[in-house]
Amino acid sequence: MTWDRTRVRRLLWPLLPLLILGAGITANWWWRRGEVVAKAEFDPGIAPFTIEVRRVPVPVTNSKHFIISLYRGQYVVTSFRYFWPGYTPEHVRISWPCMSQFTVTFDDKYEARCVWSWGAGASWSMTVPEGERKPGLSPYFFTPRKAPPPGCPKTSSCRSIE
Repeated sequence: MTWDRTRVRRLLWPLLPLLILGAGITANWWWRRGEVVAKAEFDPGIAPFTIEVRRVPVPVTNSKHFIISLYRGQYVVTSFRYFWPGYTPEHVRISWPCMSQFTVTFDDKYEARCVWSWGAGASWSMTVPEGERKPGLSPYFFTPRKAPPPGCPKTSSCRSIE
């Protein structure tokens, strides 16, 4: 059996769309992965903990989101995402005074705080200066647009729109 150019082309043409699709998916994954803008390590002597703040692009909100992750080795212990629609902070700083709590400061005015412990989970909060925009979307985006179905219990967050 001889391999001439025609036979090779006939075999490779069906693979070309798959190669282009694979390249597109890989490029999109790499772009969405973002970049690490701050990193800190705390080593209690057993296995080091690492905090990583990653800035990822999100075209829908016209801003970049910040994903704060606490790792022990390669495993994520806790993580949270902060974003401000139409605004992306430029400066990020990590403060880690003790192992069970840390803060991440954005543009020297927003402070994200995490208090965590093994087995009890993590508590995340954000301090926003008076008069500054709050992170995330407004409650309008989470308000039901249609009335709840019959039999649905009435709660303070679920109101009927007529």
